[in-house]
Amino acid sequence: MVAAAATNGISAYGMLNLLAGHPQAKDLVGRAIPAVDDGTAGSAFVAETGVDGMTRPEVEYATVSSRSDLVVQLSESQLPPGPNVSNVVVQDFCAENLTNHGTMVYDDITLRIVRNLLDPATAVTPSCHAVAPLP
Repeated sequence: MVAAAATNGISAYGMLNLLAGHPQAKDLVGRAIPAVDDGTAGSAFVAETGVDGMTRPEVEYATVSSRSDLVVQLSESQLPPGPNVSNVVVQDFCAENLTNHGTMVYDDITLRIVRNLLDPATAVTPSCHAVAPLP
């Protein structure tokens, strides 16, 4: 399984924790971005998905994340270390790549990393080039 997701829930650098104390604002954001309610760190959904641990021994896991992500922090997107877990950071392959939360799905370097994880037998080193951190 390869994921570029918030496996531990997100805090949006503390903003969602602030919203939790203001129900009207939280509801407004939840209506605009429904995934925020389920995806917030500490939510019932996040707690339920981790009840028996975040991984299973018979499955190989990989997360792909970016240090430039302004929505999800590395600690929120990575799985606990284990023999069947690879936590990959795009900038470990290319420091010039400042891809972020909204641009990872369009980034050729990130795509190459995902393809390499899915099929290691045909892995090719990603070609490094500057990627701007677009909103």
